[in-house]
Amino acid sequence: AKTFRNALKIDPQYSDALFGLGVVLLKQNQVGAALQRLKQAVESGLRKPKLYHALGMAYFRKGMYDEAITAYKKALQFDSTMALVYCKIGDIYRQQGKFEEAMEVYTKALKITPNLGIAQWGLAQAYQGKKKTKANR
Repeated sequence: AKTFRNALKIDPQYSDALFGLGVVLLKQNQVGAALQRLKQAVESGLRKPKLYHALGMAYFRKGMYDEAITAYKKALQFDSTMALVYCKIGDIYRQQGKFEEAMEVYTKALKITPNLGIAQWGLAQAYQGKKKTKANR
């Protein structure tokens, strides 16, 4: 974190330092500060899939699920092979009771990484949730 802060003293708009500091802060569970830095990195013009992935994680931890999905989808626009990002979107959809949508994104993740356990588990959970929803109607 110190290195990134020193770089930002020299250039407050240094996008890679904003991104790096945001990731470090997120790992330190300083979610509000991380979100601020990650948003600054976006505003400074940085366009990396990992930036939007980290931004999605920060929004998710703040309980801002729609914003998280938007950030995750932006990451996928830059790199559509990020299977774990599909899983994170699926997790949100599943929590929201959107089981069909969850199943779709878990399936996309499995097309990229066929033996991805988290995607297999999420898909099974979404399927179970869909079954329970139908049974309760």
